[in-house]
Amino acid sequence: MALPKIDVPLFELELPSNGQKIKYRPFLVKEEKILLMAVDGNDEKESSGAIKQVLQNCCMFPEDFNIDDLPTFDVEYYFLNIRGKSVGESVELTYRCRNEVEDDDGNIKNCNVVNPFEVVLDNVKTVKNKKHKTEIKITKTVGL
Repeated sequence: MALPKIDVPLFELELPSNGQKIKYRPFLVKEEKILLMAVDGNDEKESSGAIKQVLQNCCMFPEDFNIDDLPTFDVEYYFLNIRGKSVGESVELTYRCRNEVEDDDGNIKNCNVVNPFEVVLDNVKTVKNKKHKTEIKITKTVGL
């Protein structure tokens, strides 16, 4: 008797850089643990590797998908979408105002007000400038 297959929801995403469509699943508890361990490690390379590992694991189609081939903004966009489907569509953040303000007596001091706000991950979109090019000119004849 075969083990039962656990079905997970699949979502489709169009990558902003090239319009490629990928199908992905939300990350599971084990993958969330990988991310939490990377955050606790305080190592940028470890965190980056953990994110790439989770994104690679969650991509179901195309089968030859390679996270290392994507530009950074695609990786970030993909991660936000997976996080939105896995943990929740919104994130509660705070912003501390660091502007200098003048009080009634003419004294300058820091604003230091904490402003809470919510980011709905489904509303985060990338904007591609019409002048966007995939080539970077180093000189008139040399480019990448």
